[in-house]
Amino acid sequence: MNTRRMVSSLVLALFVAMLLAAPVCSAAAQSPDKPTKMLMKVDVVDPNLFWSYPYISRDGKARIPAAIQIVWSTTNGLSSETGTVVVAKKDRGQLEITTDKDAFVDIEVQVVDAKKVILGKASLQVRNVGKEIAFAVYPPEYTSPSIEMQ
Repeated sequence: MNTRRMVSSLVLALFVAMLLAAPVCSAAAQSPDKPTKMLMKVDVVDPNLFWSYPYISRDGKARIPAAIQIVWSTTNGLSSETGTVVVAKKDRGQLEITTDKDAFVDIEVQVVDAKKVILGKASLQVRNVGKEIAFAVYPPEYTSPSIEMQ
């Protein structure tokens, strides 16, 4: 019986020691990483056509694009930031984003008109490892009427 009590006491002591050490280990693991810069590049394909093309927005109005912007946030997601990358008539631009190294970053590239109405967008999530991310924005190949059976 003494051996059994001694083993139980030893297991209990080991369990308590693990519980006491867990906050110290997790605090060390959650220390902020070194800030890392990520470069977002946007190229406009066929800029003369792209910037003059009349896009139809959800409200049914024809709108001309005025800028391409990037909205981004880290996945803790409490706030987002917006930066204009390309302005009308230009064919490329870039934006530098700084987050913790290896942070997940939610990115949305938006084409907007002069009133900031979104004409088109694309979203993705990437891990910031300090690399360059490139996007191409281009006009549609063609437009055609919508036809539905009634």
